[in-house]
Amino acid sequence: MIIHGDVPSGYTVKAEGDIKIFGMVHVTTIIGMKDEKIQGENTRMERKQPISHPYLGKVIDKRK
Repeated sequence: MIIHGDVPSGYTVKAEGDIKIFGMVHVTTIIGMKDEKIQGENTRMERKQPISHPYLGKVIDKRK
């Protein structure tokens, strides 16, 4: 999964494979498979173990 752009705080990024983020990431939860690579520039990220979710591979707004 490649994200070109900013990911605001309160969002969750979930993907089944590698995650690359080109943009600002502020206090965002990153959830992926165990062997994935998470790369980002100018990032502050929290990594969690994978969970089952129908929206894998998308940025999900968790602020609501």
